[in-house]
Amino acid sequence: MALVTFQVIPKKNRTYAVELVRPDGSHRTIPGFRSEHEAQAWGVQAERMMSAEGLRLTAALRNKVIR
Repeated sequence: MALVTFQVIPKKNRTYAVELVRPDGSHRTIPGFRSEHEAQAWGVQAERMMSAEGLRLTAALRNKVIR
C-alpha cells in the first residue's frame, strides 16, 4: 500500500502550510496553520486517517472478492 507523505512549509506571512504528496506525484497544499507544531500535528493525523482508510478499503475489497 502506498502512503501519502506530507511536508510543513513556512510562509512569508508567518503562517504554515502542509503539502500532501501522493505516490503518483500529485500534491495538494493545505494553508492557514498558525504554528509549525499545529501544521505538523495536522499532517501526522492526516497520515493516520488516510492509512487507516486504506487498510479498511483493502479489507473490504478482499472480503468482496472472497464472497
